[in-house]
Amino acid sequence: AGYAYKIHTKDEAGMPKAKTSKARLIRPDDEWILVRYSNPEANLRLEAFDTDIGKIDSYIVAAATFGGKSLQTVYFGKEVSSLEASAFANQGSLTKVEFKKDSGIKEIPNYAFAYCGSLNKVIFGDNVASIGDYAFIYDSLSETVELSPALESIGNQAFASTGLKCIFLPENVTSIGSYAFSGCSSLIEVYNLSTAL
Repeated sequence: AGYAYKIHTKDEAGMPKAKTSKARLIRPDDEWILVRYSNPEANLRLEAFDTDIGKIDSYIVAAATFGGKSLQTVYFGKEVSSLEASAFANQGSLTKVEFKKDSGIKEIPNYAFAYCGSLNKVIFGDNVASIGDYAFIYDSLSETVELSPALESIGNQAFASTGLKCIFLPENVTSIGSYAFSGCSSLIEVYNLSTAL
């Protein structure tokens, strides 16, 4: 049960659950987690859910929730509070990711969008303070990437082996991990407003 969110004894009640015709959410602790989404739209919008137990307007997106599905674009509304590591890794058809400007997501975790070979555009929300290790490794990212003004750290190999041509590093960035931009052979312009380089 290495991937279980919670293990119950016979004396405990089960964890709270909620569902819609497509989505399944659980609440092992204090926050809801989206753990399954059946037959998602190619252009997916993750916002509030009206479920069988009421409206859920704050939740985490679990790893592998969309495994094997052909997503093309994903929009994260302010209702998505965070992502688990590898949440959208290996989504080969994914071309665009957009975070609502005032999104509650403050961290792009390790491997969050890794190995998404068609992903060429990411629009960050204003509150993203951290990009984890390998978060976008081997993605296309052929369009200019403008990072969040709140960004403070970029993890190891976060953008390695991507098609980046131009990137803006905001002034709050104080930490850039090892080989964060290694293998970016198309990178020709860096606008560095930070003190990290």
